[in-house]
Amino acid sequence: MPPVNRLLAVAISLAAFLPALLVTSPAAQAQATYRWTDKDGRVNYADQPPPADAKDLQRQNLGPANLVDTGGPSYSARKAAQDFPVTLYTSVDCAAEC
Repeated sequence: MPPVNRLLAVAISLAAFLPALLVTSPAAQAQATYRWTDKDGRVNYADQPPPADAKDLQRQNLGPANLVDTGGPSYSARKAAQDFPVTLYTSVDCAAEC
């Protein structure tokens, strides 16, 4: 393959790959959500910053879209551990059955 054609093939590959990389990067998917109270006392939620006269402003940065946190025990396991705590005892003489 001549050098010019090889350079053109690399440029086309980069042009196709770069937008996909930007779309899937975590920084491109990060979002912020705002919660505030307006002058009439109504609570509002939006992904855009609130007006300057907003009260009780809270900003929450969200992770990538469609992310489900699977770390840690499930709700039912946490609830069971809270409602029915278990204490395990062991000793130096404890064998495999301990």
